[in-house]
Amino acid sequence: MWIALGFAFVLCVAIALTLIRSRLPMLRFVTLISVVLAVAAVLKLGATAIDETLSVRPFAIEMAGFETHTLPVAVSGVQREVEYGLAFYRNQRIVRYESGEAPKGEHLLVAPATWRNNVTERTAGRHVSFLTNYAPQNLDLYWVSAAGKGQ
Repeated sequence: MWIALGFAFVLCVAIALTLIRSRLPMLRFVTLISVVLAVAAVLKLGATAIDETLSVRPFAIEMAGFETHTLPVAVSGVQREVEYGLAFYRNQRIVRYESGEAPKGEHLLVAPATWRNNVTERTAGRHVSFLTNYAPQNLDLYWVSAAGKGQ
């Protein structure tokens, strides 16, 4: 924190000295430099947090850790960005339960953590195992057995 505070103080002094010496013509340049440095700091320091909360890539990597072979993936109740991101990072077609496309065979199901009751209803007659919760995006991952081979 002290390093950041010292850097900010030096930057403020440099801006003040530049504006005092050259007056208004340098105002645009000084503010541009400040904005560029602020954006660079946010991207550098916040890249991991931004990636975890906005990108599906870390979740797709985590999903792959649960598989011994590539399984079909279905989604239920998630945003379109999640569906499209999974299709991109897993390089496979993602089906959506809401459109009646539930796979007949075993598959992985991605749903919001708040949808646990809906998952139970939509997978009636099948064995469902909860695998993990991806906290940054509040998504649950389930393994669903093939139709007719449930409980």
